[in-house]
Amino acid sequence: MSNLTPKQQVGSLGEKLASDYLISKGFKLVSKNYRQKCGEIDLIMTIRGDFRFIEVKTVTVKQNSYVIRETSDN
Repeated sequence: MSNLTPKQQVGSLGEKLASDYLISKGFKLVSKNYRQKCGEIDLIMTIRGDFRFIEVKTVTVKQNSYVIRETSDN
């Protein structure tokens, strides 16, 4: 049994889906949920020798929803 709240469960699912998707596109997972005193990075991945620091935002909707993907190369 999980000790995660429903909100945390949704967040974990979103991180898993994002990680699986990026891996299918050639990224390699370095670390997930990397924590330091100043905060947390959801996913640290590499592609073609470049590190990418990824913040995953997962939302739930009740009905008639559309998924909008937003990315940044910053």
